[in-house]
Amino acid sequence: MSAHERVGAHGAALAANEERILGHLVEGELALAAAWAQIAADHAWHSPTGVVASPVIDAALHAIGRAACPRRPAPARVFGPERVLHVATEVSDVGGHSRMLRRWIERDHARIPTLALTRQRGPVPAAIAGAVAATGGEVRHVEGHDALDRARVLAALVDAHDTVVLHVHPFETAAAIALADRDGRPPVIHVNHADHCFWLGADVADLVVSGRPAAASMCVTRRGVSPLRTSLLPVPVETPALPADREAARAALGLSDTACALLVVAAPYKLERIDDLGLLDLVEPVIAAHPEAVLLAVGPEDAGPWAAARERTGGRVRALGRMDDTAPVLAAGDVFLDGYPCSSLTAALEAAAAGMCVVSHQPPRPQAATYDIDEPGLGDAHVRARTPEQYAEALARLVSDPSARRAAGAAAARALAEMADTVTWASGLEDVYARAAGRGACPPLAPTPIATSADTLREDAFLLRLHEASGMAIPPQAAVARGADAFPRDPHRGLAIVIHAADQRAGLERLIASAVATCERLGEVSAVVVDDASRDGTAAFLEGMGGDLRVVTNPVPI
Repeated sequence: MSAHERVGAHGAALAANEERILGHLVEGELALAAAWAQIAADHAWHSPTGVVASPVIDAALHAIGRAACPRRPAPARVFGPERVLHVATEVSDVGGHSRMLRRWIERDHARIPTLALTRQRGPVPAAIAGAVAATGGEVRHVEGHDALDRARVLAALVDAHDTVVLHVHPFETAAAIALADRDGRPPVIHVNHADHCFWLGADVADLVVSGRPAAASMCVTRRGVSPLRTSLLPVPVETPALPADREAARAALGLSDTACALLVVAAPYKLERIDDLGLLDLVEPVIAAHPEAVLLAVGPEDAGPWAAARERTGGRVRALGRMDDTAPVLAAGDVFLDGYPCSSLTAALEAAAAGMCVVSHQPPRPQAATYDIDEPGLGDAHVRARTPEQYAEALARLVSDPSARRAAGAAAARALAEMADTVTWASGLEDVYARAAGRGACPPLAPTPIATSADTLREDAFLLRLHEASGMAIPPQAAVARGADAFPRDPHRGLAIVIHAADQRAGLERLIASAVATCERLGEVSAVVVDDASRDGTAAFLEGMGGDLRVVTNPVPI
């Protein structure tokens, strides 16, 4: 089956789920409709379906919210700083959306934050919890039996705040339900962090904020968001703390004084050959032609094609694997190579801040900017090549001319210093708040027509292959297993609890404690724990619990 046919199959599964959701809605089974909306979106996010929004599901969630979460009279406004409710499905130590949330809170000095987490399975990262506490805020876990119950809890939090900012996962239903009733609702901002994927709630926010122009454009053409509801807010940049001794950093990596270190930092799947080319296809000819060139790849392991490239180049292609601290390689690098076929914007910005120019292969493709770096602030420090030949020529010039790459690197550092200016970013944030408030005071805007063409279908097929290479693509059945907590339970007939444990003992303990507290008055309770071959002590923890507990260990993660 071709990639286009696989996209079609996933699209058919989405359409079937849409019909199922509408059926439950007609029958008045609101909690079931909400559960299947979560499952449908989780599948469509992971496995592209040919669309990146579902007006059918969004309308269903709106109807559920109007019926189940009518807006209550807002409490009297207490004098003092504005209160902002940041809503996230889950936060972690890694990931662009968690960094965006933390930096937003850290730089928003005029307001007090509340962080509401609707599906946090592990401990809240210390950096995020610390940012919330340092600004006088609090972290709240939104608990409930199912998606609809969590939406009701979230709606009560919404009514106690002046603005709502959504940093939610693409399958989040509780937020869309809780915010459906606009009567007296505070302004709502949606942070478009999953800008190239399917996500729910395109009609919910007063303002959709994107980090790059291409993402804002895609909101209009493929999600039906009015241009008047879109805004840009750059990713807040932090200058990395680098080792003071560049020579020592290079020596630790075995780089000679004359070596030109080409650096790439990316998840391995972002560098694989998806269509015709992967990063090695572009770079290895340059390495072969220039003995002074060395490729340092953070992310890929020294195996498979990377090990073969190391052998062919006499050790000048070096896959370093995952590195939690990239400061040493950033200090040692000379030129940063953007990932291909999928870029890594955050890594590129950090490299530019460290004084490296950025080189990208950006061939013409319909939605190229959603996979390529689209950051105007980099200016001339970003070298863009449209063909492999142009890429090789640009890279060869930089490898051969130390003074040219030093000048380009200095320009990159200046550009990033301007982007990292907190005063400028805070001014942009204030504009976002003002625009959201202005739009919230106006009637909802009609959606724009959603475009589907041969170009968009071709790009969705590419994205599916990318997700398949990363292991991210899932079948519809896996989405059902992942979303078991969304389904309603009848407390009068006892409660069945399904918990999915994935190498997170601390998160599992919190989930079980919550379940026990929820069910303490019930006489008939069973629990099923799906344990994905845990390695952090989860398996031993489960074995020691005893009681009416069934543990299913999967041979592979779902």
